[in-house]
Amino acid sequence: MAALGCARLRWALRGAGRGLCPHGARAKAAIPTALPSDKATEAPGAGRGIRRRQRSLEEIPRLGQLRFFFQLFVQGYALQLHQLQVLYKAKYGPMWMSYLGPQMHVNLASAPLLEQVMRQEGKYPVRNDMELWKEHRDQHDLTYGPFTTEGHHWYQLRQALNQRLLKPAEAALYTDAFNEVIDDFMIRLDQLRAESASGNQVSDMAQLFYYFALEAICYILFEKRIGCLQRSIPEDTVTFVRSIGLMFQNSLYATFLPNDTWMVGMPSFPLGRS
Repeated sequence: MAALGCARLRWALRGAGRGLCPHGARAKAAIPTALPSDKATEAPGAGRGIRRRQRSLEEIPRLGQLRFFFQLFVQGYALQLHQLQVLYKAKYGPMWMSYLGPQMHVNLASAPLLEQVMRQEGKYPVRNDMELWKEHRDQHDLTYGPFTTEGHHWYQLRQALNQRLLKPAEAALYTDAFNEVIDDFMIRLDQLRAESASGNQVSDMAQLFYYFALEAICYILFEKRIGCLQRSIPEDTVTFVRSIGLMFQNSLYATFLPNDTWMVGMPSFPLGRS
């Protein structure tokens, strides 16, 4: 589950029926302090002063590769990884290991643990393996961007982008527009929940977030709503969002294939082409 390294704007809720921030206000958020190292190792029910011994990598619960493969492609969890993670957390606790193709992953299902990891990250971010994306860009003679490069080169690109990104004071000027999209998003979310079989579940949150992000970005860039959150979505918008989803799906499947397989097929089947 990758996270794009972008500046995050957090808006404080001010009351029912109102925007998240007044027009022109600076958006701020109180981020809770990360758990101190002496607290992070305490057992949840342990008494004061009793510390849990830190486990080594070999002691972390792990999934067998064949079992994980079976659950992904036979039981159908390949495109529903969030549901599989809920099951794993209930079985293994807040931390477990899994293998995605040749890659080993340590999974965290705890907000305090994840906060510790992110706060302890160094000057340059350490990302997941991007071999598939890099190969695609190499074959199309495209340079690496901030999403695929790492280290000092990433830092140089990020520094250049920072000059063009909205500063907090300027970004706050768009709160009214952003809140308008959020209101429509919440309305659409309630509609989909009411229409579901259970009456309280949205079957494809990822797609709904694609629509939300595209609607918000286009409204800010072009000062125009494109209808992503309406009941009847324009066909061009549907095609664009579907292509993005197809790209991520193909990336997931290609991860489990031998490198020679997708390296040969990539020129005739670009990642995002439907």
